[in-house]
Amino acid sequence: MVVSQGRTGHTPETKEITMTRLDSAKKRLEAAVARLETAVAGNDRLTGDDPQALKAKVAAAQKENVALARKTGQVSARVDKAIDKIRLVLET
Repeated sequence: MVVSQGRTGHTPETKEITMTRLDSAKKRLEAAVARLETAVAGNDRLTGDDPQALKAKVAAAQKENVALARKTGQVSARVDKAIDKIRLVLET
């Protein structure tokens, strides 16, 4: 029995297998998109979906970051002074 392969060289059986694989891939893609949509919806609930509230949170975090950077600089300067004093004591 000779099966016509047509111009693409695919038999009806290979076309069916290809379509099955495509259907499977489509289902996996749809499931992934659904998971992403769920994740995005969850994120909206966390932020309250309010851009002004989100901006306020970012501004507060930036202000805190500046304050922490200032404190870190002060602590670093104190540690450097302490190290210098220890070196002087050890040298004498």
